[in-house]
Amino acid sequence: LCSRLITQFGFNFHMKSICAGELLRKESETNSKIATLINSGNIVPGEITIELLNKEIELHNTQMILIDGFPRAMDQATLFEEKLGIDRIL
Repeated sequence: LCSRLITQFGFNFHMKSICAGELLRKESETNSKIATLINSGNIVPGEITIELLNKEIELHNTQMILIDGFPRAMDQATLFEEKLGIDRIL
């Protein structure tokens, strides 16, 4: 969905999209804690997801990033804002 929005609105050369679910699934290949949480149907704690998102964000030299699938709850949004600052993400 994020990729389609970026392309549809012409932001594709200025904006990067990150899918939180894909990021977590990829990380679960080498991180047994995340794999266990995902395989048991539990939600990965916001702190872990934010840490992974921050690493991914820092890889890209762009001012606008669209995140798909995060935050899913207000407490995650608040924690994300506290840890990274909402001015880093669109």
